[in-house]
Amino acid sequence: MPNFVNPYAFVWTPDRTSARTGAGDEQPESNGTSSVDDVSEPTWSGELRLQLTVATPLLILDDTTKEYEDLRINGRTHRHWTYRTRRVLGDPDTPDLPATAVKGPLRAAYEAVTNSRFGVFDTDINNQWGRQGQGVRGTDFGTWKKKPTEYLHTSLRPATSLEDLSPADRLFGVVSEPQGKNPGFQVRGRLRIVSVSHSIPDRHEAIKHEAIKHEASKHEAIKHEASKHEAIKEEKLVLKELGLPAGKYAPFYLRKKDGSHIGAMAQREFYDGNLDEFRLSGRKFYWHHPDFTVDTATTTQRTKRNRSVADYITVGTKFTVVIRLDSVEERDLLELLRLLHLLEAEAFLKLGHGKPLGFGSVNLKVTGNRLESDSEVARRVKELDSAPEWSDALPESLRDQLPQTNPPSYFTQFAAIAKGRPNLEIKYPPGGYRWFVTNNGRGAQGLTDFQTLPHPDAKEPSLEE
Repeated sequence: MPNFVNPYAFVWTPDRTSARTGAGDEQPESNGTSSVDDVSEPTWSGELRLQLTVATPLLILDDTTKEYEDLRINGRTHRHWTYRTRRVLGDPDTPDLPATAVKGPLRAAYEAVTNSRFGVFDTDINNQWGRQGQGVRGTDFGTWKKKPTEYLHTSLRPATSLEDLSPADRLFGVVSEPQGKNPGFQVRGRLRIVSVSHSIPDRHEAIKHEAIKHEASKHEAIKHEASKHEAIKEEKLVLKELGLPAGKYAPFYLRKKDGSHIGAMAQREFYDGNLDEFRLSGRKFYWHHPDFTVDTATTTQRTKRNRSVADYITVGTKFTVVIRLDSVEERDLLELLRLLHLLEAEAFLKLGHGKPLGFGSVNLKVTGNRLESDSEVARRVKELDSAPEWSDALPESLRDQLPQTNPPSYFTQFAAIAKGRPNLEIKYPPGGYRWFVTNNGRGAQGLTDFQTLPHPDAKEPSLEE
């Protein structure tokens, strides 16, 4: 039978009490000022300048300009919606990429590669994995007998005190809601995206990227001579339906405590109420599609469940992202730099709408920095020296610590999803509910062809139709 890759996979989250994370739980050592005499962990401040390059068409949609048309389906009227790209106010040719559209996915990726606590955890099972902006509708296979948070080890649940802060909490901030006698608290993030601007290409380059083609394991953009890059392409696309992600389907969303897959018998134990051996499968991410084409992601059929776009941000469009860092602990900064190094060329962050279909893959490349240790900031201020200029090279003390030997499993699993797998079709299980019903029946009978989601870094990550 043909094989396919499910559009999403999970990065396994081992218990943080026993997992190697590189940075443990505790409150930030610096109070955000430049006085660092009582701080044992070096802290850094300054700015990072990133170049964000669109690798598959990007759908940053403007909800205020959407339009609908009525469809008659089985004697009933339904609305089919069409969206346009968000644009800079007063400039219809320039796409507007909000800082939040970058910061959210960047935090999700940082949480994954550091095995941090979950920053936000909705107790509604259908929404808890929505960090990347995709809602989930559940297939009712079995009954969840616990709240989703109860399937997480306490070391992975959202922080409830300053002493509980994990790397992502310290870097991006956290808001803890009041619970019982706990009044809740807020921690200001040490990372801010201060600007995201569309980068106008050098006119002498005269390069226009129009499509992605895949050749073996190498991406190549078709290049055409043009006097100006077309950042927004006016082309109406009818997107395929996003499918049924099976929000309550235990064999996808749960694993055993050790990270191994739920087998057929374990599935029955789950439904019978034997819950002690199960954990959530981890953090949900959508695969990068190395073989993406517009044709594989679109259809000609408009329905009440799919959507259309009137235009999109084109492949090759570039944005300049400036990140401000304020007294970031060195260990947390190093994890951020390792993530950005991964996303520079061979791996992709996913932004915007249509991620399950392959839209929204982007590269992030560090093109400059003005980083300095807080001890250097204190010296410079005391001696009235000028602030550093932009530099292409990282400070040597950071650069020397970047290489990572034997990275942990959660880093390699995120990297596998972000790189994608060429020559494999990425789609939801064919037949919708029928596939899950058939697979569920195999599990109930204890059959060997019962299927669960493979680990993303498995040699063979695909399922059978």
